Amino acid sequence: MHVRLEQLGLQSFLKTTGGKGLHVVAPIRPDNEWPAVKEFAHNIVLGIERENPGLYVTKMTKAIRKNRIYLDYLRNDRGSTAIAPYSTRARSGAPVALPLEWKELNAKSRPTFHVTDFDSWKKRLARDPWAEMSSIKQRLAATAMREAKR
Repeated sequence: MHVRLEQLGLQSFLKTTGGKGLHVVAPIRPDNEWPAVKEFAHNIVLGIERENPGLYVTKMTKAIRKNRIYLDYLRNDRGSTAIAPYSTRARSGAPVALPLEWKELNAKSRPTFHVTDFDSWKKRLARDPWAEMSSIKQRLAATAMREAKR
């Protein structure tokens, strides 16, 4: 996803969800209507799924998702929700959604963080991998939208 967005001229950011998933955020100026942005996201994940259908799936059906990574583009809709960075989940151990650096995905184990083990990850708060997000003024260009359909 990171590479695909880069190829389309978009800088993106990553965070854990406090669950099993990851959220990828590509901040864009509000030049496009919600349906266009959702279609763009859908086209990106369809392309990723086409390239490796044994690993990725875009259908929400749990039975289809078994042993594959679900690419959820549906968060790109007005009124859809996502957990905010640094928020806790109402689950055992109080997992926390935290911003990550892309290189952290290379770790041997999936990065997870809990309120109960805060002492082991509190030093992360000194540097926010999302700090520059608010200064990014990128646009979802028509060329990127066309390329995502390929």
